[in-house]
Amino acid sequence: MSIIKLGVKKRIPIEVFQLTKEIIEGGTFPFTGLRTKPGELCALIDTREGTLVAIPGDWIAKGVQGEVYPIAEDIFAQTYDVYEGMEDFVKSINDELVGRTPKQ
Repeated sequence: MSIIKLGVKKRIPIEVFQLTKEIIEGGTFPFTGLRTKPGELCALIDTREGTLVAIPGDWIAKGVQGEVYPIAEDIFAQTYDVYEGMEDFVKSINDELVGRTPKQ
């Protein structure tokens, strides 16, 4: 028997926004913990793992414990769906469940 198991992320909604040149140049971020790096088109994010750099196109997420972290655009596209709000999220779950039969 293998000690390796299959882990699947729980479906927990988190707040996210996509970093743009305009957001960086404006220096006003939706979440605290981000700052600009003078002279460079990037944002610095203080995390438990240290200071991380985010560039335009990256997604910035606020986790379940309020932590803020960057996610590269390609990784985000592979692992997240974006919803306009909680109603949109709940509707998508309901739509997935329609027509499914209970496990027996």
